[in-house]
Amino acid sequence: MDGLDLQVASDSFRVICPDLPGYGGSAKPEGGHEQYAKRVTAATMVALMRHLGHEHFSLVGHDRGALVAFRAALDHPDAVDHISSRSSTTCPSG
Repeated sequence: MDGLDLQVASDSFRVICPDLPGYGGSAKPEGGHEQYAKRVTAATMVALMRHLGHEHFSLVGHDRGALVAFRAALDHPDAVDHISSRSSTTCPSG
């Protein structure tokens, strides 16, 4: 989220902006490359939210985080109420 979006959102919602494991300021996950799978990362993010006391929540994801948010919604429909994807994809014409 950029600064303006974060300010607007935080006026009405509790905003938590973790780095995905192995990205930004977070530590690399233990184990091999399978620890970077979207399903594993989604489960980690859901566990974090539950640890912080949020059994139900909405997700906003950008770039890889958008795919992780989508995976979290598919795998944890009991926890994820809404998702917003802040990414775009291009498709070749034809």
